[in-house]
Amino acid sequence: MSRRLSSKEKVMTVLEGQRAGVSRDELAATLGYKDWRGLDVFMRRQGYVYRNNSYALPEEKGEFQPEPFVPQSVRIVLRAIEAGETDFTVIANKAGFRDRSELATYMKAQGWNWSSTERTYIKEGISDEEGPAEIEPTEEVTDQENGLSISADIDIRRFLPLLEYLEENLDRLETILQTYDSKNIPHYNFRGGITITKSVSMSSTLDQLIRDFSAEMGVSQRVIFEAALIQFMEKYGYAEQVKSCLG
Repeated sequence: MSRRLSSKEKVMTVLEGQRAGVSRDELAATLGYKDWRGLDVFMRRQGYVYRNNSYALPEEKGEFQPEPFVPQSVRIVLRAIEAGETDFTVIANKAGFRDRSELATYMKAQGWNWSSTERTYIKEGISDEEGPAEIEPTEEVTDQENGLSISADIDIRRFLPLLEYLEENLDRLETILQTYDSKNIPHYNFRGGITITKSVSMSSTLDQLIRDFSAEMGVSQRVIFEAALIQFMEKYGYAEQVKSCLG
């Protein structure tokens, strides 16, 4: 060699040579050693050990492996779960999705499946769980007061006002449901009173429309007028008065 190499240069020559596939004996000859043993003593003095047919520092765990690419949206989801967030609607919004369903579809497309054991998303091929992969987590909503435990995507408490309203108007609801015939035309029964004849002026076009409807639906014109008038009054502020007249 034209000049004496420094220890650092020798080490670089060895490392570059072994990456290029040069044998240890050839490297020893290039650096002026009688055989590989002299090279081995030198490299050990520099802190290197020989393993897997190459020299490496003891703290090195082998050839550098780049970290697998993880999309930003996936990282946001994983960080939110790691931080303790359990509302997947909130997580979906943070990650830029419309709802939790869109989030679950995206995670599945990226190769991430929900693990009910780990309580997070696991990359396909990493989880040791058996059985079909879960696409989307389910939330358990528990009502401590009445002991209800419901697995659902939304909080059942949202519907309590509606259920209370239906319970308060149960009698009226039953009346409405029970007064429909096979063609969904309501028939009403009135308390007391007598039957009278009432003349009403209307367009001939409307009169013909009523006649056609009566014939096609198989109901009398009286039933049509009664149902129309009762529903009209119920809709426009006379519901209680109508209720008091019905049998």
